[in-house]
Amino acid sequence: VETLLRKDMVGLLEFVTREDYYDNFLTRMLANVPAHVEVTEEHFKEARMILENKFLIGMTNDVAETVQKRLKLYFGWEELPSQQGCEMYYIKNGVMALPPVTIEEGGHYWRAIQKINLFDMKLYARAMSVFGQQKMRMPVHPLAVQKEREVVNEAFARLRNVDEPLDESDVPFFWHIPKASG
Repeated sequence: VETLLRKDMVGLLEFVTREDYYDNFLTRMLANVPAHVEVTEEHFKEARMILENKFLIGMTNDVAETVQKRLKLYFGWEELPSQQGCEMYYIKNGVMALPPVTIEEGGHYWRAIQKINLFDMKLYARAMSVFGQQKMRMPVHPLAVQKEREVVNEAFARLRNVDEPLDESDVPFFWHIPKASG
C-alpha cells in the first residue's frame, strides 16, 4: 500500500511540474488571471477578497458541519419526515468513502506542490479560516426563520394567561434550583 501511495505522489508531482500545468488554478479563476500571465500577490489579494465575501465555505474534513449547519440553514433545506436519518447516513457514508489524505502537510511532496501553487495554498489556508469565521455569521434562509417563528408562536399560543383565574385542569409548576454546595 505504501508503495502505491508513493507512486501516486510521484505521479502527482510529475503532473504539477509538466510544462502545460495550469498553476494556482483557483486563484486564477477568482481573480480572472489568464494562463499566460504570472499570478502575483495582487491577484491573490483579489481572489482572497472574493473568497471571503462571495462564498459559503464547506470542508470535506467537516462534512457534517458543512451540510447540516451551513448548507441546510443557508438554503432552507429540510429532511423529509419519511426520510429521518437519511441525511446523517449519507454524510457518514460519504465521509467514509473519501480517500485517505496521502500528502503529509509540511512533507516533501507538500512543499514541492506548495512551491508551484503558492497562492492556491495560501487561499486554502484562508478558506479554512473563513470556514471558522462563517460559523459565527452564518446567514439563515428566510424559510428556516419562518419555520422557527411558527414553532415559537405555537408554543406561546399554548401558554396560559396568568391573569385568568385557575381552573381544575391547571397543574402548578414549580422551579427548584438547588443551592451549590461548597
